[in-house]
Amino acid sequence: MVFIVSALYKKTENFKLDYYKDHHMPLAMERFKPFGLKSYKILELNPETSQGYAFHTIMEWENQDGMMKGFGEHGQEMKDDLVNFSDVEPVGLLGNLVKSESQ
Repeated sequence: MVFIVSALYKKTENFKLDYYKDHHMPLAMERFKPFGLKSYKILELNPETSQGYAFHTIMEWENQDGMMKGFGEHGQEMKDDLVNFSDVEPVGLLGNLVKSESQ
């Protein structure tokens, strides 16, 4: 079953979007792809409706077991890289994909 990991980042003056999108998330893809990371999306949120959050990243995994193994092996490296682009930790949301549709 497809498993989703979301990270919500609060608005802060110290968020370095270029580093995040050009280094951190490609590094995450490199490290986690062997464990089943299929894709990720980075959303810049509308400040008028996002309740203080500025960015939302959605990572799609093949399954929860792969995600757990990937974070078990590379999670600390990814967490240690946080200081290079943000001064706040993200809020994480995890769950199974119930339905998806696209054209």
